[in-house]
Amino acid sequence: MNLDRQHFRGHALPEVVPEDVRALARKGYVRMGVLALFVNDNGEVLMLRHKRSTKNRAGQLGPLGETMEATLAPDGDILDIEQPVQCLTRGMLEELELAPKSIELRGYFTTDWETGDGVGVAFAICPVIDCGDGARFLRDPNTPEIAGTIFMKPDDIMVLPDEELRPGVKLLIRELQEFLSRPIKSRRRMSLRPLQLRLGDWEDVDLRHASQAWS
Repeated sequence: MNLDRQHFRGHALPEVVPEDVRALARKGYVRMGVLALFVNDNGEVLMLRHKRSTKNRAGQLGPLGETMEATLAPDGDILDIEQPVQCLTRGMLEELELAPKSIELRGYFTTDWETGDGVGVAFAICPVIDCGDGARFLRDPNTPEIAGTIFMKPDDIMVLPDEELRPGVKLLIRELQEFLSRPIKSRRRMSLRPLQLRLGDWEDVDLRHASQAWS
């Protein structure tokens, strides 16, 4: 996986290999995950209204975000890690109660994202997804973290007071605007992998535990 902060228009989501995890740990990242940017036919972006948590205040708006999960050895070393497409699938189910079989992917970009809980900086993989009229995304999901959803023009997001947004949202939207400013030659119909029973204990990946032993 290319670990530079770049735009990958027309690309499928990357696969993560052990060296990626070790390289991100050496760069000082503490997490890695997915920030999904769903764009409707009107050019509006899906924003989720978050419930109060250790990462944000009640009512703050932000994209669908999920930390990738890992399973650990008894000594804390990372044994296996969730792939970005699996993380996206799980996030849509857990936060939006949606389980589509596929998505229309314009590509993705990578960026830094503050974890929001004071732990540090996460490496974020940001898929840009066409969602048609977006009607199925307008919902009040009965989920622990999300109170509702709304589509907004990027310019309208940029003028909101900072306290109404999760930290880092305006920087993310600027990246999205740059991504969308250049033509995309092709889109990818990408299958979403159904969630399967996973053995062992899985938890949010902590790159501080990524040692040279993981392979």
